[in-house]
Amino acid sequence: MPHYYFHVVLGPVHIHDAYGADLPNEGAARARALEDIKALWNSNSIRQRDPAECAVVVTSMDDTELFRVPFVEAPGVYQTTTCLGDERIEAEKI
Repeated sequence: MPHYYFHVVLGPVHIHDAYGADLPNEGAARARALEDIKALWNSNSIRQRDPAECAVVVTSMDDTELFRVPFVEAPGVYQTTTCLGDERIEAEKI
């Protein structure tokens, strides 16, 4: 069974997945990435970031990038359209 890693990119911040997961195929890996995004988005600290600048990068065991799943592709993630100082206006639910 293939082993996949799910690295998180939050704008300039990169979080390396040191453990990964055994999954049957890339479709299952994409579904797992979407689940991870939804879980991260429910965290208050993540919502302070622009989801257009965030993604989960899925790699193979040899660290080859297989694909990226942008946060804005996950159901329930809000696209921010305006940023006024430290205050973001959530305008549209994707």
